[in-house]
Amino acid sequence: MNCSTNSCSDYSVHRRRYLVMNTNAVDVVRCISFCGTNAQSQAEKIAKNLESQLAELNAKLEQSARELVDLNAFKSRSQSENAELARQLEEAEGNVSQLTRQKQTLSKQLDEAKGALEEESRIRAKITAENRNLQVL
Repeated sequence: MNCSTNSCSDYSVHRRRYLVMNTNAVDVVRCISFCGTNAQSQAEKIAKNLESQLAELNAKLEQSARELVDLNAFKSRSQSENAELARQLEEAEGNVSQLTRQKQTLSKQLDEAKGALEEESRIRAKITAENRNLQVL
């Protein structure tokens, strides 16, 4: 925006142009200086407004930086917790595997004991039957 080539009849025209074109503050102040009445006060208002916007944006930037630090700390804690949980899961899976093997071994031993008991019961029944037969004779 260049006031030397455009007509400077009115501050509001320059303000609208500034808002539409989003030019820098130096160009706005230059244009206002060509307009005459209350140019200095208008420039000061714009400068204060821009300073206020800058302060607000700086505050938002600082808040965003704090949030970023917080999020990175949370991410780090989450990754540590995830690694610990993965280790615990691996340990639990190892325990399950070991218990499964022990269960299989115990089941096999139980089946063998049942078989031995059945064999012993048959032998006992046979001996008892033979003993009765001998007593009868």
